[in-house]
Amino acid sequence: MKDKRIWIADIIGLVATLSLLGGGGWYVFAKPDTASARMAALAGEVAQLNTDRIQLQSVQDQFSRQRRDLLEHAKEMGRLPDDSPLDQELKRITNLAGANDIKILEVTPLAVVRYPNVLSTQFSLKTEGTFADYVQFFESYEQSESWSDMTHIAMAPANPGGDATNAMRRGELTVSFFSLFQ
Repeated sequence: MKDKRIWIADIIGLVATLSLLGGGGWYVFAKPDTASARMAALAGEVAQLNTDRIQLQSVQDQFSRQRRDLLEHAKEMGRLPDDSPLDQELKRITNLAGANDIKILEVTPLAVVRYPNVLSTQFSLKTEGTFADYVQFFESYEQSESWSDMTHIAMAPANPGGDATNAMRRGELTVSFFSLFQ
């Protein structure tokens, strides 16, 4: 009979051991509130990260387009003309002078200067007007949009012995017009 008791004790011990191992394995590996919940949480985090990545890519694309548009606009705004329309530029300056009561007495081509990728065509303008007229002309010239620059200004009284309060002045202006040079 002792053999039966040992067998019964062994069977009870084996069942208890297997129950403990099965419960522990189920708790660690297969418990629904741990493994599947972790998987669902990770799947949710991956989905949210993917959504965030798509939104960031969209924002980055938008900024890239804005940057490209701004660079193109800046190139156009600050771009030298391919060839300087000298006749139009000279006409614009003579119109500005006339609008400010400055008489253009003579226009003389001076030089063509080549800089790296830039061509400068220089003209001398002999003019006449009052000092106040010159001030208004220079202000109008500075506010106008042109690829030209006044590089030299010389003024003297037109009549040295005349009335000093409203005396006419003679001016010699050197104007440089710029264009691209290849």
